[in-house]
Amino acid sequence: MTVEGMWAFFGLIFWMGIIRIDDLDNYWSTDVLFCLPLARSVMTRDRFCLILSFFHLEDNNLQLPKDHPDHDHLFKIRGFVESLRENFKQAYLPGKNIAIDEAMVAWRGHLAFRVYNPDKPDKFGIKVFELCDSANSYCCNFEFYTGKSEASRYGATFDVVDRLIGSYMGCGRTLYVDNYYTSPNLFSHLKQQATLACGMMRLNRKNGPPKSMLHKLKKSDTNTSALTNGNLNLLRFFDKREVNVLTTAYGDTKVATGKVNPVTKEPIIKLHDTTNTWVPWIEVTKWSLIMLSNDAR
Repeated sequence: MTVEGMWAFFGLIFWMGIIRIDDLDNYWSTDVLFCLPLARSVMTRDRFCLILSFFHLEDNNLQLPKDHPDHDHLFKIRGFVESLRENFKQAYLPGKNIAIDEAMVAWRGHLAFRVYNPDKPDKFGIKVFELCDSANSYCCNFEFYTGKSEASRYGATFDVVDRLIGSYMGCGRTLYVDNYYTSPNLFSHLKQQATLACGMMRLNRKNGPPKSMLHKLKKSDTNTSALTNGNLNLLRFFDKREVNVLTTAYGDTKVATGKVNPVTKEPIIKLHDTTNTWVPWIEVTKWSLIMLSNDAR
């Protein structure tokens, strides 16, 4: 096997990711329905399948047993994954707005860390945590979920965000997340590192405002309720349902965008950005309540 032959093999793998065909054999088919001469011009089908069956990236003798506390489920591709992640980081520097969410790599075969997520188009597969640039969806960093592991005192979701965003903090960026990650502890930590954040929040998160201040919103409510402790802002309003937004990046007002929802014909609004630069974090333990009229509704 030559180096040129391996690069040809990798080239076909990447090409197959662009040109999707259900049956591998059809890439070499001479049928007019497929007619893809590229694969046949690079190598034969039998040679490709032979390389694929013996393809290996790590020395199995170095793998720790499954009952070892440091066992790595991704051992056989760990080197490749780390190299890929570093290349992703070096190739592009994200802008001001970034986001973290989960993606699914479709897989229905046997795998110890295969997960089921009914909210994704591919419901069975490998879960990947991704940090992306909000402007163009470029994946700047990622981490495979390989099962439960020991978490810090702040929780597993806090740890995931901290690992993904580590090298991108301290530059005044704004992170957007969903309610799976949003927590007062995380947003306070990010603000200390000169990073703002915004996301929907579950009201039962630790160190949030007391329940006595969280009255249930009704559809008839036209006001925006804003809770603040001097460090974090919790904005509450009723859209099609109750919306609770925790943020260190936005103020307590909404502004009209001049756009209209094509379905409901209602005006589209957005939160007003009142924090353009980072300010030092001051710890204030007591939440205070402010009632604000929603002029944009």
